[in-house]
Amino acid sequence: MTRQILSLSERTAPTPPNTHFVMLPTSILSVLSQQRSEMSEEGLEELASSIKSSKQMYPGIVFAFSSREAQKYLREINKLWGSAHNLSDFKPSFIKEKSGSFYLFVVAGHRRLRACMRAQVDYYAQVVFGSSFEKAIATQLEENFHESVPLGDQIRSAHALWMRAKEKEPKMTLRAFSRKIHKSASWLKKALRFSGLPLSVQRLLSYKGDAAPKGIPYGVLLEFASLHEHAGDKISEERLVSYIFHAVARKMSLKDVRGLCDVVRMELDGQDTLFALASVSDANERSLATAKAAATTSLRHAQEYLEGIPALAKLATDTGRHRAGHVVQAAETVLELVA
Repeated sequence: MTRQILSLSERTAPTPPNTHFVMLPTSILSVLSQQRSEMSEEGLEELASSIKSSKQMYPGIVFAFSSREAQKYLREINKLWGSAHNLSDFKPSFIKEKSGSFYLFVVAGHRRLRACMRAQVDYYAQVVFGSSFEKAIATQLEENFHESVPLGDQIRSAHALWMRAKEKEPKMTLRAFSRKIHKSASWLKKALRFSGLPLSVQRLLSYKGDAAPKGIPYGVLLEFASLHEHAGDKISEERLVSYIFHAVARKMSLKDVRGLCDVVRMELDGQDTLFALASVSDANERSLATAKAAATTSLRHAQEYLEGIPALAKLATDTGRHRAGHVVQAAETVLELVA
């Protein structure tokens, strides 16, 4: 096998224009309330300890905005996340090489920043100048899909950006948008369906309790999201939650959950008889099979009872005649004695 010869200097990737890799004091960085809502305390402590002893291996991404671009960025963020950030909440830093003041917003690497704050060390960052607020938001979203970010936060991010994208481009398709966020169209479709659930139900994705020590699976909640999408106002938030915990407490398989939702959907549609609506394979096989077996048993018992009535009547008649015969014989004996 021929040995490959590689020159690192010849293969060094060029630094993107207007980009600088620097160590920054954490105090000068601007951090917004992020869509990433969950960070493990234990994980942060471990990362802080690692950074303190071995340094930060991967840089965070910081966008340096002029006052005008920062205003646009905050306006878009407020629309996306429903926040109320004001430029006056943040302080700019004067950059000597640029001869001007810039707001330094962390758009990727928030967990690393939190860990650096704990370790009380500077933050290793890739600082980008001259870019747009749209690029910053896209970078921010992309990190949510490539970092270890809770699924619920990914979904909320995708839903918010999808809504904004449709406002700007009403003809934008799911497939085209899914490519922009590096996800499949199927993933995005499910995420948008999930986003249609009431917020209290969406939060069950991170619920952990006696009924669901490992949390409620996303697939289970998606089945109820489909039910909610179909039922609309016909099903209350409380009733939806009760169905979910009913399924979880009984450790229903995804197939059984789907069947339960089918049965509820049919009931909500105002139908009286399940058997008239669908075959066993179309709904909850286990539930319908059980109901059908119970109904069959009851019918059999009723039929046996009906068929037994003539026999019972004959038995009663024969018994009566037998007893009547004894009475007649006793009466005849008495009459003979009297005579």
